[in-house]
Amino acid sequence: MNDLTELIMIVSIVVGVVLFAVLFSRTSALRKELEEIKATHLPHAARAEHKEPAQTHQVHREEKSEPGAFELLIQWLRKDWLMKLGALFVLLAIVWFVRYAFINDWIGEMGRVAIGLVVGAGILIGGYFQIHKRPVPGQVLLVLGTTAILFTVFIARNSYDLFTPLTALAIMAFVVVLIASVAVMNKSLAVAVTALLGGLAAPILTNNPDANILFLNVYLFLLNCGVFVMVALRGWRVLLLLALIATGIYIESVGTFSGAIADSLVWLFMGLFYGLFFIGTSSAILHSKKVNLSDIATIVITVLLGIFWVAEYVPVEWQSMVLAVAVVFAGIVNFISLQIGAPKISTYLTGLAAIGLLGAATAFELEGAALTIALSLEVSAVVSIIRYVIDDHKAALTTSLLQVVPIMLAISSLQKWRGVTLFNEDFFVLLIVGISLVATALMIQSLSVHTQDEQKKKTISGITIFHSVASGILLLAIIWRGLEVIMNTSSAAHGTALVIYTVIALIFFFGGLLTEKKTIKLLGHIALILVILRLSFVEIWDMDLIARTITFVIIGILLITTAFFQKKSSHNK
Repeated sequence: MNDLTELIMIVSIVVGVVLFAVLFSRTSALRKELEEIKATHLPHAARAEHKEPAQTHQVHREEKSEPGAFELLIQWLRKDWLMKLGALFVLLAIVWFVRYAFINDWIGEMGRVAIGLVVGAGILIGGYFQIHKRPVPGQVLLVLGTTAILFTVFIARNSYDLFTPLTALAIMAFVVVLIASVAVMNKSLAVAVTALLGGLAAPILTNNPDANILFLNVYLFLLNCGVFVMVALRGWRVLLLLALIATGIYIESVGTFSGAIADSLVWLFMGLFYGLFFIGTSSAILHSKKVNLSDIATIVITVLLGIFWVAEYVPVEWQSMVLAVAVVFAGIVNFISLQIGAPKISTYLTGLAAIGLLGAATAFELEGAALTIALSLEVSAVVSIIRYVIDDHKAALTTSLLQVVPIMLAISSLQKWRGVTLFNEDFFVLLIVGISLVATALMIQSLSVHTQDEQKKKTISGITIFHSVASGILLLAIIWRGLEVIMNTSSAAHGTALVIYTVIALIFFFGGLLTEKKTIKLLGHIALILVILRLSFVEIWDMDLIARTITFVIIGILLITTAFFQKKSSHNK
């Protein structure tokens, strides 16, 4: 540990000296350049006589490129390099002397800590005075000084036991607040990130075996409130994302939601953290009037963390209730955002968060067939609210795609339905989800009359076809499985089902022709193609001879009649 202390001190001193040298040389160069500019200012008469040379000199100066930090360092080293080399030798000798003093205990533990704190404070002061003039070197000095102080306090606490855990945390917290203030005043995101990381590390560096879990939760919440203040003042929304990820990791690794505090307090801090990040992100979006990727990630992770915390720390009988409260909270935020003119995408984010929480609450409360039915009905209900109450067509289109979840669950019911009874839970899953999809398709299709944009009409038509095909598959599957239960042989059941499918497909096909609805006609086409494929590649091999003959004759006659109806339709036109 002593070697670590000495290494930190040596690196801090050397880097600080080099940076100071570069900054000093840059200041000297600028001062010299200013003096040259002043020297070129001649009296009025002289300026009149030497007008052209002055202008030429000015153009030359404008074209001259500014040297970089590395070039300035080389220039500074080349001038009086013997003297500077000698100074470096003296500096190294002092460092080695201090190291030798440490090894031989010439400098006590308190002295070592004092040296570390003084060096760190000196670097911080240097960074403070340089950051508004030279941002990058100033930021480096502030980060270096902060690190030096935090590690010095860490070593003093853990190796020498010179500070109590509370005193060590107070010193670290003071430094964190200090550099956070400097970051805000000088608009330095890098220093703000350093303050956040230092604040998160401070309780861990104190290494308190008897840490008060309640105090740690309060500290973490206050730290995040400080992050929220920085975001409010400077708009650094990426800090919210970093703070959220760090908070989630911190809670799980340190165990601040462990059984050491009452369940009611755990619930309280869950709500405080969730509300802070949810409201903080929404407020930042409202203030800037735009949404970036970090905002989307923050909302998504906040919702996922909230669901995880509920599943992990809330009793089973209360989980759905807690999530229902979160749904209401997200709905209120969404309503307020709409009323005060937040960007559309902001309301979409909060709305999707509410829907996600509602789905999670449903999943915690129900399972199996009841879950599938409930999710499908919830999506249809939400789409109807958005479509007819909020009247947001784009949101309705996007939300309708959430029917993919109950569709996938319903397909599993279709695969499981092998029983001897017709009216079982799988039957009702297919029926209700199919009807729900039909309702969703009709609501989406009705949007086409409200737009003249051809691209939007194509999008609406595509989503409508998706829901219609999915509902058709589920509802027609009831006929297939139901006939298998009712009829004696699978050949007769499948043949009858295919005939029914053909009749339904032809109804859609000719209905589309008569009403000139391309979507309905396309659905009929799709159904006919599926019937033909099933006949050609499956049933022709599986059916017995009599069932195959009857099925092919009936379906063939139905397909032949399409030619007469199509000719009649064309003649009428």
